Amino acid sequence: MTNLIEVHTDISVCQELYMQLSDHRSWFDNWDLRWVYNQAYDSNPLHFLTYSEDEIVKALLPLQFNKEKQVLEFFGGRFFELNHGFGVTNLVAQLFISIQQPAFIDGLAEPPAEVLPYMFPSEAGPKYVLNLTDFSTEEEFLAKFSSGFRKNRRREFRNLDELNITIVRGDSSDAQTMIEFNMERFGEESSYHNRSWREGFLNMVKLPYDWHIRKFMIGDEVIGIQVANLDGSIYISHNKGSKIRNYIGLGWYMTLKNIMYAKSLGATHIESGTGDMGWKIDWHHTPIAQYTLKID
Repeated sequence: MTNLIEVHTDISVCQELYMQLSDHRSWFDNWDLRWVYNQAYDSNPLHFLTYSEDEIVKALLPLQFNKEKQVLEFFGGRFFELNHGFGVTNLVAQLFISIQQPAFIDGLAEPPAEVLPYMFPSEAGPKYVLNLTDFSTEEEFLAKFSSGFRKNRRREFRNLDELNITIVRGDSSDAQTMIEFNMERFGEESSYHNRSWREGFLNMVKLPYDWHIRKFMIGDEVIGIQVANLDGSIYISHNKGSKIRNYIGLGWYMTLKNIMYAKSLGATHIESGTGDMGWKIDWHHTPIAQYTLKID
């Protein structure tokens, strides 16, 4: 048997390999989604590793070369979560082991056992998921919190309801307003100050997926925007932005409305992205470990 590890850089070849071997384990495995972010980050060259046996490709590790940082990283860059290779598990491990140049491959799902000793916990933190199947109503969900938390939130929510907030369906053009709200709220800490991150996000929401972009309004004034999409039974909450400084409790209000809306769609889980961000554990999300492979 002839075994061969190869590097592929031609876009059409890489796409064909990806479509052939990807297990589409999650929405984040879609080629067009990753390609949008690759292009936003100045078209980082592809660096796809394959393991073949007798000229039949058995495993794929889709990477790209980050021109700015001069390292290999996962295809699509830092936006993506639970990254993983495709194909025969022990051969995917051999592809990781074969890397001989500087690499910073972050956001990895639990890797094959053979390479786990070379990994360390992701610098970005775990991915967070909320189970929607263990409660039925808004009151049941709020019962998970302390009495003090419930009392304060209910008071804030009543005050907001008295403003006659309406929630309407938006579209991809509203993502720009969400970004502006986010940047105003978080200042320099907002990821959207990065041009490439911003461009990737704005192009992502134009892709033909089941988007749920919702606008929170008082009269004609937009006070908040939530960007999410539904993938089967998984509701993927990407981000939100609001005039939180003008309306006490608006952030929590939007979060709760988002949770109940996802449940109304028949979703079983909400994926709320990587990193706790100061609220996800408190809101009963479960962390899913992610890993990083670093080669100097």
